[in-house]
Amino acid sequence: MREMSNRSASTRSDGMRSPGDMPMSLISPRNSASARFSTTPRWRPLRSVVSGILGILSVQAGLPNGLGRTMFFGIRLTEQLYQSDHNSNRSRRFHQNKPSLQRHFLPEQSKFLLRERCWSSTNYTNTTKCWPKWYTFTTSYQTNREITMIRLLTGTALCATLTASAAFAQDKTTISFIHKYPEPESMAFFEKAVAAYEEANPDIDVVMEAVADDPYKDKIRVLMASDQVPDIFFSWSGEFGRKFARDGRTLDLTEALEGEDWEGRFSEAALDPLRFEGRQFGIPTNVNAKYMVYNASIFEEYGLDEPETFGEFISILDTLKENNVTPIAYGNQVPWAATHYIGDFFAKYVPNDVRTADYQLLAEPDELYTHPGYIEALQQYADLGEYFNRGANALPHAAARGSFFAGRTAMMYIELVEFYMVPGSGLEEAGWDFFALPPVEGAEGNQNLLTGAPEGFLISADTEVAEEALDFIKFITAPNMAKDYVKTTGMTSAVIGSVTEETASEEVIAGLERLERADGMALWLDTDMDTQSANVILAAGQALLSGDVTPEEVMADVRETALEVQATR
Repeated sequence: MREMSNRSASTRSDGMRSPGDMPMSLISPRNSASARFSTTPRWRPLRSVVSGILGILSVQAGLPNGLGRTMFFGIRLTEQLYQSDHNSNRSRRFHQNKPSLQRHFLPEQSKFLLRERCWSSTNYTNTTKCWPKWYTFTTSYQTNREITMIRLLTGTALCATLTASAAFAQDKTTISFIHKYPEPESMAFFEKAVAAYEEANPDIDVVMEAVADDPYKDKIRVLMASDQVPDIFFSWSGEFGRKFARDGRTLDLTEALEGEDWEGRFSEAALDPLRFEGRQFGIPTNVNAKYMVYNASIFEEYGLDEPETFGEFISILDTLKENNVTPIAYGNQVPWAATHYIGDFFAKYVPNDVRTADYQLLAEPDELYTHPGYIEALQQYADLGEYFNRGANALPHAAARGSFFAGRTAMMYIELVEFYMVPGSGLEEAGWDFFALPPVEGAEGNQNLLTGAPEGFLISADTEVAEEALDFIKFITAPNMAKDYVKTTGMTSAVIGSVTEETASEEVIAGLERLERADGMALWLDTDMDTQSANVILAAGQALLSGDVTPEEVMADVRETALEVQATR
């Protein structure tokens, strides 16, 4: 992890994209042999010279390929203007209804007309741009040489104007920014925030990309491996983010966040999971936790109350099953769903210090992942299988959630950031509430930990715009922006004071209050363990439910994998 320096940001140029491939040639219908032009020997040297000069200038100015295409169009326009004069004595035809720029010679008026040509610019906006409707050159009292010179200068001037305009646009500083929130609600906030920041900072251009949850994990690893890391990138807390800091891929933000502008913005509980060896490598944006949400009408119908112990929880499940009510909605098609259950059970069955040492591969090799609580936790997860809906391994999480919201199941283990989806559903009509998975009697872990984690943004150690990147994150996590974030997205911002009665529902506020009363958080298992060991758990999530593997076999594989990874550190 590199320290943030005070070096001034160098201007970046990501380039202006040309308005697409524009077939702007001044040609006649293909069937008209008399209208076909061939490059004359006199034009070839001139075109080569102009192309060479513009090529050298574009390289020196660092202009992009898209602009090169624009300059080439200018050269082609100049060439065709020249050719139109060269061939004007050979063809005096009207060529109508041509969809590109057309050459019209009006014998009685001797005028040259360029018809309107429009194209759609789809690179950044959907606005439509048009060429001027027509240009006229009077030729009645001019020689062919004069006409040629006028046309040549006109084309060259057009090319130079386009080049200068594009070069001027290169003066902006570009901040590249990638996150994992492509949902419409989240994009509505981020697009508005980016626009507001760019308006306040007209010399800065924020280029944003959004990739969904699971694909993002692969995307960021590829970017890291190819040294194409964006200036600002999303990360989960825990080992997922720690490995970037350990490998020196993130900027050290410790001193930066000690400034007055950041004072009192985040809680210690949100900051700590984004630290490595006491240094701050990330800035929290969200906090999240997992709760068992239940249908209040179904609980009332069968006389059920929130459980105080895990034994009482199992009794509730048995009662529902005996009355032909599916106790728990569960979609385990994507394996992260299983790790939320398993991670919570690991925290309940394994002492916190032992579990932390194992996850971070700090335990002695002969003790690594040997605590019997891991096997007990996996068995507890497998035993829950009889209470899940049928076909859980083939069902997406969203489909299971839809079934639960429609009132077809009694409970579902969902995230705090999913609470905003309840309004308008059948669950809202039935009434609902939630509880944390209750403590397991006799288990050696901490029974007052909640599964969940803060998420945040990291700044690349290789960025050339460190100050601007930090300023952008400070802008989008400002108290007023954080309140808008909560209200627009339904997410729970990590900024203190952003979740209020004005911005969130009473259930979301209650969820955050319960999180504050917890002893801490058991971070998402698949982002807290080292990647290779976590992959073993991810692969076992479905197999444990189907009975294809035993808890003992899974932990043997986890230990073997962890030892191999530990040996490389």
